[in-house]
Amino acid sequence: MPDFDKVSPKYPNYLRSLAWLNTLGIIIALGVVSHFASQLSLTMAAATGGFVVLITLVLHFWWLPRRYELTGYCVDENQLQLRKGALWRTRQAAAMNRIQHSEVSQGPIERAFGLSRLIVYTAGGAGADISIPGLADSKAEQLKALVLHQIMTEQPADQSHD
Repeated sequence: MPDFDKVSPKYPNYLRSLAWLNTLGIIIALGVVSHFASQLSLTMAAATGGFVVLITLVLHFWWLPRRYELTGYCVDENQLQLRKGALWRTRQAAAMNRIQHSEVSQGPIERAFGLSRLIVYTAGGAGADISIPGLADSKAEQLKALVLHQIMTEQPADQSHD
């Protein structure tokens, strides 16, 4: 079993911010719907909003810390691996000899926390094969350079023909 490196300690705060922004969006939508829909009472909208806040608090204190603890990556000479998931755990791997290119991506909220994600594309893949979230900006660039270095220094298979 390989040793997995953890993502940035800022990652849980990023996830919390996303959860609260989503909660705020849902509460605003409930307010707008209750204002324009006469069938939805203000009491029902408030109860639904309270339920959404309760779910967000459960996410905040239970699920997000678990997701952070269980998210990790491992790079060796043969492959790049990612594990993640608080409830449904997944483990992805991409063989170094199949990686075609990688990129560092960053959304506006990630940028506010100084986080990035490394996205890796492999031969034959229809899209991104592995996306490692929650990396510090410098770590994402380091990983990209490491993957590129390992791809460039890989010895090609014997190409001799009869």
